[in-house]
Amino acid sequence: MKDKLKTFLNDYSNLTKKQQGIIEYIMNNPYDVCNLSLKELAKRTGVSEVLILKVCDILGFENYKGLKNAFQNHNDQLITISDIEDLARQNPSDSNANKKVLFNLVSLLEQRNMVEMINNLDTDLIFKCGQELLKSREIIVFGHNASKTLADYLAHRLNYMHLKAYSIKLGDNDIVKTALAKINIEDFVVIFSFPPYYYPTAEVVRYAQMKGIKIATITNSLQSPAISERDYTFICKTESIFFYNSLSLPMKFVELLTTNMAIQLGENLNQITKEELLVSKFISGRN
Repeated sequence: MKDKLKTFLNDYSNLTKKQQGIIEYIMNNPYDVCNLSLKELAKRTGVSEVLILKVCDILGFENYKGLKNAFQNHNDQLITISDIEDLARQNPSDSNANKKVLFNLVSLLEQRNMVEMINNLDTDLIFKCGQELLKSREIIVFGHNASKTLADYLAHRLNYMHLKAYSIKLGDNDIVKTALAKINIEDFVVIFSFPPYYYPTAEVVRYAQMKGIKIATITNSLQSPAISERDYTFICKTESIFFYNSLSLPMKFVELLTTNMAIQLGENLNQITKEELLVSKFISGRN
């Protein structure tokens, strides 16, 4: 299937607008192709069944069943970041048609990674991690470079729930040392670690482990230097063609984790929301 996608990309600009639209729909909705009949796909895309069969022929399939079987057999590995990089190298960069289809392939990869992450979530592990965070004295969130953005976002969400949390940039050695010197057994350390890895993170993990501090690591791989031998590890794919990382998945993970915590708070969260609203009205002069 990958080879067929590469083949059609070379001739993409020569296709009609409707043919391009069908192919873009197929790439962006692979799960529909696996499950919809030819008639249903034609209705969904607003074209005739004959035109879809023409596109199947362009992609090298004898009929719609052949296309459908290809997606059902290879959907999970339909396209990877390396495939997209190959396509970008092999095709003229000044072709707007190629730029558009490459963008759609990147969007497809993001969509698939998001679905995969959500489907593979260990609800029990997230629930337990949320419980530990809720009862912690302080929560110290570490991140390096772009990961500091994730650390800030998590700390903000935790602060809203009236938890004492703050974010620290790995690399600010004096601040990191001071924070580690103050932690105790009732605290919780969260580390975001994505490529290019900041390897001194391993020493932060080792120190926290030595002090008996619970650790949650959000990373893209078990090869990350931030992996702890115990406690909590959550994997979020962040591979990207143009940047070191796409932060969309770890950002979504932060939202899911804190939503889980909000559910656990129950009525207490309603009281927190009322207090936040009261303060907001008071400061804005609307009390």
